[in-house]
Amino acid sequence: MTDVLSSTAALAGTLPYMAPEQLRGEPADTRSDIHAAGAVLYEIATGQQAFRETLVSQLTDAILHQPPVPPRAVNARVSPELERIILKCLDKEPQNRYQSAKELAVDLRRLVSPSAALPVAAPRRFAQHDGRYAMLWGAAAGLVTAALVLAVWWLWGKARLVGTPAATTSVQLHRLTDFVGLKEFPAISPDRKSVAFTADVGGRRQIWVRLLAGGAPLQVTRDSADHQFPRWSPESTSLIYFTPPPEGQLPGTLWEIPALGGTPRRLASCLGGGDFSHDGRWLAFFRFEKEQVELVVAGRDASSPRVVARLAPNFNYSFPRWSPNDQLIGYQRGLIFSWDIFALPASGGEPQNVTRDGNLINGFAWLPDSSGIVYSTARGSTMLYLPSFNLWTVGLRGDGARQLTFGEASYVQPDLRDSGPLVASRIRIQFNIWKYPVGGNAAENVRRGIQITRQTGQVQTPSVGPGDKELVYLSDAGGHANLWVMKTDGSELRQVTFEQDPNVPLGVPAWSPDGQHIAFVRWGTPRGVNIDLWIVGPDGSNLRKVADNAGWASWSADSRWLYYAILKPDGTWQAEKAPAEGGHPTIVRTDNPQRLSIAPDGRALYYGVSLAAVNGVSDVEIRVARPENGPSRVLARIPGSRIPSWQLLHPVISPDGNSLAVLLNDGPTTNIWALPTSGVPMRQLTDFGQRSTFIARRVSWSSDSRFIFAAVGEGDADVVLLTGLAL
Repeated sequence: MTDVLSSTAALAGTLPYMAPEQLRGEPADTRSDIHAAGAVLYEIATGQQAFRETLVSQLTDAILHQPPVPPRAVNARVSPELERIILKCLDKEPQNRYQSAKELAVDLRRLVSPSAALPVAAPRRFAQHDGRYAMLWGAAAGLVTAALVLAVWWLWGKARLVGTPAATTSVQLHRLTDFVGLKEFPAISPDRKSVAFTADVGGRRQIWVRLLAGGAPLQVTRDSADHQFPRWSPESTSLIYFTPPPEGQLPGTLWEIPALGGTPRRLASCLGGGDFSHDGRWLAFFRFEKEQVELVVAGRDASSPRVVARLAPNFNYSFPRWSPNDQLIGYQRGLIFSWDIFALPASGGEPQNVTRDGNLINGFAWLPDSSGIVYSTARGSTMLYLPSFNLWTVGLRGDGARQLTFGEASYVQPDLRDSGPLVASRIRIQFNIWKYPVGGNAAENVRRGIQITRQTGQVQTPSVGPGDKELVYLSDAGGHANLWVMKTDGSELRQVTFEQDPNVPLGVPAWSPDGQHIAFVRWGTPRGVNIDLWIVGPDGSNLRKVADNAGWASWSADSRWLYYAILKPDGTWQAEKAPAEGGHPTIVRTDNPQRLSIAPDGRALYYGVSLAAVNGVSDVEIRVARPENGPSRVLARIPGSRIPSWQLLHPVISPDGNSLAVLLNDGPTTNIWALPTSGVPMRQLTDFGQRSTFIARRVSWSSDSRFIFAAVGEGDADVVLLTGLAL
């Protein structure tokens, strides 16, 4: 059955909250946002969406033509006046709604008598599953109407910060940086007067310092290397930072430099950043010694290091942090999608889990009394790649976890000093699908790119169907990542999968050449245990699992076989192929192959092999085997420093069999490169300049090999200061 929403090229928004005029392709204005606010208010008051039909066509028809069920018919405790406000917001005709947010705010503030109160208890599904609604319900139950007005706009994508119910009106956000680019790894000085951070300068990450009281930031480092993880000395007079090693080498270097700039001093060879103890006597960092990752504590000048813990080499370790009482050292450990925070006594001992998150984690800070941490986690996000991060707090034993920030912006790499304010890097990325020619030079190809979607949420990993008429992609429209199909001119949208479990992300669709099947990965339950490979029809029918613990899907040109890599219990990979119509799989290779791409003529298999990882970073060899189970040779070796975690490097072969499209980092930018199957040097296909761009996981070729479809995100990150959080 086909379920089509036409004329979607002009649409922008999450469908259940869109106004009728947006669906008709008419201009949207403030009154369209009023309609969205009404939909959110309806959901707060009743525990149900105003328009909740399952099929896109039915949902669209309801928004365009059907009035919502009156809120009081769903929840009798909603006051008549609140019902009137909600239904006025949701009127089909813009002229009949509130004409401004101020008008809506005035009416909401008039709800001051007990008879006008919202229900005092949140619906069970909100209380159990969604901290945002629990917060909003608590504010509404207390008739904090000003907070309710703000909450409505926050939920509609204004990406402002909200706190816990008791602290909703006291949280404040102050942006400390205002220039273009990614500002990362913020660190507050012990005297709480300055913040250090990194920002791009000419393709290199440099250290900057800014006074919290105001003024222009000062560039501290200026040499031609990347600089990461700045941390302050206890006296607030100098900074330490990490510089990665040259490509293909280990380890990197820890340096110290005066806070106002000057000549840096080398401290130690290490695998990441370091941290000073609060009493100023000790320095903690990771190193690689005798094929072993070690957490070491050394003197203030990195002298006389002693081993605190010997750690497994195949994980990534980062953010070593002394607890405020200097009794513990915490750090972040992870690999691919599963990360956690650990802590152990500074004198040595067994590391203990602080978190058991099963998600991506991006930085943490100790609470002032050393009783727990604030950390950045993708918990609750259903996008596998480049998910949204929010700040949570949790006790040292993993107890009392609470979410602190909400919204579409991500808050990462928090830092906190004593009982003062918290700083973090706030990231915002806008994704859309583009079509780029590949015949010109890299900059010209970008200039000639054609934008296909105009999204307000995330879209990723497009895969083109037969004849280039349609493409399937991953989108978080509707609040959960699912597969959607649209025409390649941006029109006629339909939803293919309808996953709603927040613990089950989906990703990486791959359309078979005959158009009959779409392969994709689905996270198994419990979250973080495994990712499985599934197939579904382009109309959403015939959903079935192909393999457990599998991914890296690639279709044969005749669509008879689905190739994939499966993770074995010993941690190695093997390549298999399964009949598209079902049946027993055939083992193809056992030399640890991943990242599969079968040649159009079926005579060669291209795949990637991760070399031995230290600190979670490994180079990747791209190999070709002829035939698929025969001897292989190396086409190229890709440095691990050019493969960020959200890409994983999955080469995709062109239909003419001449090139493999790969995604590589160029400074702060992801670009598309072509690796010829003949083995000659790679050619750059896109050049986004110094723009902060992100392309997740894989791209898709047109059938004539002249174009590439890619979901490109343009991002910006600023250092922000947060006060009033209920830590």
